[in-house]
Amino acid sequence: MASIERREVGFAWVDGVFWERWIKTTFGISVRDGEKVVINDHDNRRYWDTTITGNPIVPSRTSILETLPKVIASPPKISPKSTTSRVGHWFFQARNLYASHPFLVLGAVVGFLLGVGAWLRRSGGRRYGDGGWISLDGRGDGKDGLLGGNGAAAGGGKVD
Repeated sequence: MASIERREVGFAWVDGVFWERWIKTTFGISVRDGEKVVINDHDNRRYWDTTITGNPIVPSRTSILETLPKVIASPPKISPKSTTSRVGHWFFQARNLYASHPFLVLGAVVGFLLGVGAWLRRSGGRRYGDGGWISLDGRGDGKDGLLGGNGAAAGGGKVD
């Protein structure tokens, strides 16, 4: 029995009146709806608030003990919800990927940089600012204006 790997599960009761704003922003739960049970996986920034049937987890021993094995299974049998935004979730996933597969991520970054370098080399070294519509280097008399017909060479004044 000692060789079986088990996940540690902790329990906490949170005062919904005092922590109302945190509960609303983290889990999207309004304390006005009554008592709720949330199973939170803080390390992976995800949580569950429904049973396998889709009903809310009620604060009873039976409901919690039936839901818990389905949540701690790998992969979880109930789809989790995220406690972070989409952008934050993407950065968290990238950090976890780097932590678990550093050589794969390093190879992907090096490949990306080599691809960008090849693309820049193929484009002939053109960069933003080479050429353009307005010449400020003194070639020309500077009286043509932006559209090229506003100066003295075009007849000088406004034409309707």
